[in-house]
Amino acid sequence: MPTHCCVPECTKKGCREEDGRKVSFFKFPDHVGRRKQWLHAIRREEGKHFLITKATKVCSRHFRPEYDFVKTLVGRTELRGNAVPSKFAWTRTSPQKRKAPAVRESIDETSRNLFEETGTNDEPENSENCEDEGENRIEERETVESILSENLKMDAETQTTEPKEGTETSLTQQIVDLESNLERAKRRIESLQNQVFTIERFQSSDASIHFYTGFPNWKVFMSVFRYLNPGDMGEHITYWLSSRKNVSASIYEEVAANGSNKGRRRSLRPIDEYFLVMCRLRQGIPEEHLSHLFDISTSTVSRIFISWINFMYLRLGQLNIWPTRQVINETMPEDFKQKYSSTRVIIDCTEVRCQMPSSLHLNGAPHNPEGINWHFSWRCNNLHQPAVYWQDL
Repeated sequence: MPTHCCVPECTKKGCREEDGRKVSFFKFPDHVGRRKQWLHAIRREEGKHFLITKATKVCSRHFRPEYDFVKTLVGRTELRGNAVPSKFAWTRTSPQKRKAPAVRESIDETSRNLFEETGTNDEPENSENCEDEGENRIEERETVESILSENLKMDAETQTTEPKEGTETSLTQQIVDLESNLERAKRRIESLQNQVFTIERFQSSDASIHFYTGFPNWKVFMSVFRYLNPGDMGEHITYWLSSRKNVSASIYEEVAANGSNKGRRRSLRPIDEYFLVMCRLRQGIPEEHLSHLFDISTSTVSRIFISWINFMYLRLGQLNIWPTRQVINETMPEDFKQKYSSTRVIIDCTEVRCQMPSSLHLNGAPHNPEGINWHFSWRCNNLHQPAVYWQDL
C-alpha cells in the first residue's frame, strides 16, 4: 500500500495521523478534465520530471472531509466524483471577521420606552387619584424631556470641534508658499526652454538662422517648410527603414491617394527634424553631436536625415528651377550675346580625383582613363546658365 503523497510540501508519511486517524491515498482520476483540475490544484505539471502512474496518489489530508467524501452502504469512505484537492501548505485561511456593531436605538424609541416604563396600566380608583397620577405623569414627562434635551446638547458639543487658533493664518501661509513655488517653477521652465537647442530659440535672430541653415532669415526658412508640408505629425514622410532602403515617388503617391498614416508618435516635431537636417547640411555637424543637442539617439538622427533627404528630393525635384528663354536673353552678357546669341545652356564636364577604394568591385566604378591605375576620378556633367558661367570665368 502506498505511503507517499505526490503533493509538494506534503512531508507526512504513513497510513495514520498523530492522533490515530486513518490516512487514505487516492489515485488520479481517469477523466482528462478532472485530472487537469487535480494537477492545477496541486501545482504540478505532467512532463519529464513528473509522470502519473498507478503509484502516483494524493493523500486524504488534502481533501475536505465534509464535502469531498461519501460513505457507501457497506461503510466504506470514498471520494465524490467531482472532488478536487484543496487543502495545502500554501492555502491561506480567510481572516476572522469582526463582530457586527451593536444596534443602537433611536431617540424616539428611547423616549417611548421611558414613557412606557414610567406609565401604569391600572385604572384609578377615584378621580383624585387620577388627577394626581396625571400630574405625576406630566412632571415625569417634563423631566424625561429635559434629560433628553441635555443629552442632545452634550452630543452636539462633543461632535462639533471648534477650529484651532491660527488655522486660518496657517492655511493662508501655505497658499502663499505654494504660489511662490509655482512662480519659481515657471521661471525654471522658461530658463530650461531657452537652453534647449530648438528652432524657437533662434527665431528672432536672422544671423543665427543663416549660420545654422543657410537661409537668409526666418521667413524664408518657414516658407520652404510650408511648401514641403511634412504634416502635423510627420505623416506625409515615409521614414527610412533598414528593411526598405529605397524610397520612390510612388510611395508618396500611394499615401496621397489612400490618406495619410500617422503611425507612432515621433521623438521630435517635424519642424525640429527639418532644422536638424538643415544644420547637418549647412554646417556638417556630426550625427553624434546632433543626438546630444536634440536628446535623441544617433540611429534616430541618421534615420531622420535619410528620410528628410529623400522627402526633400522628391518634393523639391518637382520645381522647374531652370530659367526661361526670355530670362536667359535678358541676363546674357553683351559680348557673349554677339557671338553665341542662340545659346540656352552651357554643358561643362568636371573631373574630381578620389581615393582608390579597397573593394575590387568598386574599382571599376570610378573613371580610370587609358587603364592608368595610379589615380581614380569621378566625372560629371554640369549645366550652366550663360550669365552665371560668364561671371565665373
